[in-house]
Amino acid sequence: MLNALLALAGTRGRHRLLLNGLAQHPDYRALLDALRLDYEDRGWMERRVYEETLSSVDLGLQLSFAESFDYVAAEHLVRGVPVLGSRMLPVLRALTPETRRALVVDEADEVGAIREALQSLLDAPERCVALGARARAELLAANETSQKRAREVLCAIAGEPEGRERR
Repeated sequence: MLNALLALAGTRGRHRLLLNGLAQHPDYRALLDALRLDYEDRGWMERRVYEETLSSVDLGLQLSFAESFDYVAAEHLVRGVPVLGSRMLPVLRALTPETRRALVVDEADEVGAIREALQSLLDAPERCVALGARARAELLAANETSQKRAREVLCAIAGEPEGRERR
């Protein structure tokens, strides 16, 4: 999170950072204020409010050093919101190499690389929207393929022909 905040503080333009509880931690609140970031911390949100919030943002930031999948990134992508992330986000592996190149920062500990990638997306809102739409379509297609493969495997294990209706 620290690297993402430092990178955002170095970008041109005015941006509002939406958070869900980070500023409740005194050290992070002090950092957010010291960096003079415009932020709104909405704290923990009911599911409906969380989903509405995700749908209202232009870009997600998930520059993690390790993740098992990253549902937050997936929830952004399903809504057509691009997510700038690290290569440690397994969900981004579902995207085409071209889309991944636009959304992945190879070194999540390199503030300059994060800032450059972030600024590139912030400077081109139309590109950001198109990238979000493309990432959504790719993630949904990959999910459909994964579901089909899972059904095939489960049918093979159960010894049932694929496509047979279950009672």
